[in-house]
Amino acid sequence: MTVLLLVALFVLAIASPAHAQLTFSNLLEVQLGNLPQTDPSNRVDTYEQLDATLAFGQVRAGLRFEADQNSEELYPYSEVTRRWFEFEDPRLRARIGNYTTILGIGLLHRSFSLPAVVLDQPGLRSRYGFMRDVDGVLVDGTFGPIAVRGMQGRPNLGDLSPGVANEFDLPRYLGSMYGGQVVGTVWRESRVGVHYLRFSPDGVHQNELGSGSVTLDPLHMAGITSVALPIYVEYARQNPSFADWFEFRAPPGTPMGVYGGVNLLWGNLGLSAEWKDYTQFALGINDPPSLVREHSFILPNRSTHVLEARDEEGYQFETSYRFDQWGSLVANTSRADGKVSASLPPRRFEERYGELNFEPTRYPKGHFAVFYDYSRDDWVGIHSRDITGGRVTHLVPLDLTAEADVEGMRVHRGTVHFDEQYFSLSLTHARLGSASVIWFRTFDPAEIQDELPRNYVGGVISAPLGQHHVLTLFGGQRREGLACTAGTCYRVDGFEGFEMRLTSRF
Repeated sequence: MTVLLLVALFVLAIASPAHAQLTFSNLLEVQLGNLPQTDPSNRVDTYEQLDATLAFGQVRAGLRFEADQNSEELYPYSEVTRRWFEFEDPRLRARIGNYTTILGIGLLHRSFSLPAVVLDQPGLRSRYGFMRDVDGVLVDGTFGPIAVRGMQGRPNLGDLSPGVANEFDLPRYLGSMYGGQVVGTVWRESRVGVHYLRFSPDGVHQNELGSGSVTLDPLHMAGITSVALPIYVEYARQNPSFADWFEFRAPPGTPMGVYGGVNLLWGNLGLSAEWKDYTQFALGINDPPSLVREHSFILPNRSTHVLEARDEEGYQFETSYRFDQWGSLVANTSRADGKVSASLPPRRFEERYGELNFEPTRYPKGHFAVFYDYSRDDWVGIHSRDITGGRVTHLVPLDLTAEADVEGMRVHRGTVHFDEQYFSLSLTHARLGSASVIWFRTFDPAEIQDELPRNYVGGVISAPLGQHHVLTLFGGQRREGLACTAGTCYRVDGFEGFEMRLTSRF
């Protein structure tokens, strides 16, 4: 398959150079260092990721090349990890090879990538770009008010480095999927959808899942345009029948998932309410909405709740208001309840968050934001967590923008109470780039290896090199922990040393 795609790329490139468009993006990352307090401290890691796309009329083809090498010669690899061929016209798009897609809102299936996110295989130190994709065939068609999607292939869960897969003879793409959806526009942009998936994780056991969804705005349907009230509801379960979609409670033990969301948009006011109920619905190939706020501040983002789709139900409410010429106010509350097993007591996550952004139009040189966050997460043994902080941004001489971020956290975990602090200061120039200093301090006894407190200090410099390259340099200590991007959370290993990242696009 890879050889055929390379031949196709070459043929298209030479067939009509005047009409073919070839684009490249490349990520090169070099590290000199290691995990904190780990030998050798001067380990060298080199990771390369190259994406190439060739467009020729209605036809496109592409591939991704990844390579990872290190001075300890552990799990090195150098191979094509993604290749695809695609045809598209106004009504039909067909793709063969690797692809990402979604059914409904993700209850049954969601495959996706996180650009520029490079992960390290836990415990084995083999780096790879995050990609949860499918190797097979995807077809999308639009026929008047009807949108159809069909898919077939083998899924990749995105949790295995090619180097580790080669070393231990582990397949990165495992099992098989067949599915699709039909979504019809009924009246005034309201839509009704039917979604289906047949999934075999091992080639032997087979799961058949289906869902129904409704999207509508009753105010828009009534001819009201000054206020928007979009509503989305989807119900999914295993071994469904048509009658099941009218009952939102499946028999005990049946894998099922329900999601409902409603938003109110009225001038400067925004309101949203969401509800979830998941039972045995962690399929590995799906991505149900977590209903947990993704924060822009560092400490709340590191402390977020990770969805447990095996058994979790809950809600999220958020209110935002934009004050003309002054700024905005955001308030959010969320809660989730579930059980890990019948022998353990129920667990709860709850969070209350408030943020004030002060951006006066009469003073455009600066603005600031303050927040408060309270949370409890029984899944990780957190009885209470209080976080406060703020961010100040201001124009300074030499066309520079200065930004300071100060945050503090108080945690009660089991019988232990401890504090954490975060501070960053950055200077940014529109043409020259940015420079930042970052400092973490924690009294968490789970992280202390030598003495209290544990400090992590690092510096980052990022600068454009011409029109096609961006160079980013890091030096110091990077703290391990949870990171979340675009609603997806993943674990980041700690690092101590120097790192260079060069991103290029042509």
